[in-house]
Amino acid sequence: MKRSVSVILGLSLVALTADSAHAQRGRSGGVNTPYGHFSAAEMGQAGGNPLMAQQIREQKQTMLYEQQMLKEQQNYLKELTKRQDFLKKHPEAAKSLAAPVRAPKKSTSKSSKKDKKPPTDAAPSAETSTPKAKKAS
Repeated sequence: MKRSVSVILGLSLVALTADSAHAQRGRSGGVNTPYGHFSAAEMGQAGGNPLMAQQIREQKQTMLYEQQMLKEQQNYLKELTKRQDFLKKHPEAAKSLAAPVRAPKKSTSKSSKKDKKPPTDAAPSAETSTPKAKKAS
């Protein structure tokens, strides 16, 4: 008798602990799963499958993020068109926003074109590239 009672107690203990590892309904009406807490509506939509509920949640988050980015892009385009319309109506404002154009500096040296050195990336001429050894001889 003692043996059968202990077996029954052992089996009931195993049954209780096995149930606690699965999804459980919380007091707030939600369901606790290894993947997080889901509302009863989310679990119902997922058919009771916590993996599907997690995927649905991720899809909703992605959709909300994309909607937010779309709204920001639309607001940016609205502001851009408002600014362009304003600048068309007020050309003096467009001139003040433009970067000032500076004239190139004039050379103050009075040297002729013959005295100028060739650019460093150009090949040197034969006259300028004579080695010192040839000049000494």
